[in-house]
Amino acid sequence: MQRKITFSFHWGGADRKLLKEELNYDARTLNLLYRVQVSLVAPISSATLRDVHDVLCGHKEDEWWKKSFYEMDGFYKRTLCNRILKDPNDLSARKELMDANKADLIALGRIIQELPKLHTSSHLQWV
Repeated sequence: MQRKITFSFHWGGADRKLLKEELNYDARTLNLLYRVQVSLVAPISSATLRDVHDVLCGHKEDEWWKKSFYEMDGFYKRTLCNRILKDPNDLSARKELMDANKADLIALGRIIQELPKLHTSSHLQWV
């Protein structure tokens, strides 16, 4: 019998713990922030998703991208979640949160595509 292995890619945080404790889902996780922190030497002063995305993939000059990615932060996302919890029919909050999550996933996907292209030392392997 084959066992299905599921990976969850994330940008730091405690996603593995959240999946296990809150959703009772045991997935292997790959913390890309850690991989970047230990292997990427770049002209940036932080390892935020935005900064690493800009270094590896270039800054996006687009109104949707600006609002949903560059101007979005975790505190505002939490505010949007609270608005949705208080009023599940708040379509504007739902769309704004959906766009922010979509932008994060697009950025994460672009970073994943760029990381293997970087010259790394032979002891580092990407999953």
